[in-house]
Amino acid sequence: MLKRFVEVAISLIIAATGNLFAQTIVIEGGLLVDATGRPPISNSVVVIERDRIKAVGQVGSISIPAGAQVINARGKTVLPGLFDSHIHYWDWMPELLIAHGITSVIDTGNRLEWIIAQRDGINSRKIFGPRIFPAGWLIANHEQEERAGGYVRRPGIKNLSEHVKGKTLQEAIEITRLLALSNPGLPNMPEVLEVEDVDSARELTRLLAESGVAFIKTHGAVSLEQLKAIAEEADKFGLRVASHLDGGIDAREAVEAGVDALIHLRGIAEATVSDPKLLAELKAGKFRLGTGGGVYHYAMDPAKFPPLIEFLVKRNIFLQTDFVYSAQALYKQWESFKAERIRLLENKNLGYIAPSDPVGWLNPAWMLSETPADKELRIQGYQKMMRFIKEFVALQFVHSSGIAELI
Repeated sequence: MLKRFVEVAISLIIAATGNLFAQTIVIEGGLLVDATGRPPISNSVVVIERDRIKAVGQVGSISIPAGAQVINARGKTVLPGLFDSHIHYWDWMPELLIAHGITSVIDTGNRLEWIIAQRDGINSRKIFGPRIFPAGWLIANHEQEERAGGYVRRPGIKNLSEHVKGKTLQEAIEITRLLALSNPGLPNMPEVLEVEDVDSARELTRLLAESGVAFIKTHGAVSLEQLKAIAEEADKFGLRVASHLDGGIDAREAVEAGVDALIHLRGIAEATVSDPKLLAELKAGKFRLGTGGGVYHYAMDPAKFPPLIEFLVKRNIFLQTDFVYSAQALYKQWESFKAERIRLLENKNLGYIAPSDPVGWLNPAWMLSETPADKELRIQGYQKMMRFIKEFVALQFVHSSGIAELI
């Protein structure tokens, strides 16, 4: 089915980019799955005028405009463009994403000036790629994270407010570039800016909002006071706040501070662990199993799921899972997945992919130091988190609220 969809997607892309949507395009004869929950439409017709879907129905019920380019989709499946809800966009990605039917991405942290330029270039059709909804710079507080026992994964610029307070966006971008160049080990266009107090948290949120980002993203152990300030400032611009929590803040605390989305499901385990000793270690950042995501999910207490789920659903909170990464080696199909990735790495046509990226395709970092006992606990945690997600989604539809949105 994926192969058939990709064939249609590529045909549509070639047709569309050939004349920048100047003509009417009709996809005729395919099995249409429209992702609304309605039954698929066999022998379908999709009429596209410029960059909008004009009409959908079965052959014979929809008139085909004169002069339209007709794409024969008989024997194939037609789907709407797919969304990747968590990505850190790189310059080698656009063709691969489009070829696999991903036409929109939520970029959850990147170099601000670069990712905005990519988004605008694609929107103006000067660059080929998926629509990008960026967060830009990540707001972090790694000193707070270190005190809490967490891990600093990305280098960032410290003491931000001393440098950019009261500056315009362009001034702030240039200042951060110069600061990065003067600090060995930092990229010349950093994706992480660190805040040391509430005022700098507000200031950075303002700068990001003025840049035109789609949402605000915090990373690491930003304090509750800083989260509140960030959420208040973001709300002035109509932006939602997504958080990759660390430092012991649980989901309920974060949401009460104004967070709208929980990235990597961080904070869920902290809010559902019943064992006092484990919870204290978790809050202090001392309770770890290996180095990967989902390290303490096995300790979650299902009896605590319903009240937390009801709280999150009523607040319309977006949960972003990461099982495709954190649980990839737990799947029964892992060896076949790995074999397929090896074949991809041997494909000379994919040689333009940055050398550092494919390494994690074969052996995620946390697997290298994990014992069989650790893996068994991780499997238990994965099963509990899957149960939480299923109950969460079920209650969303009971409340007729549908799936919460980040952007």
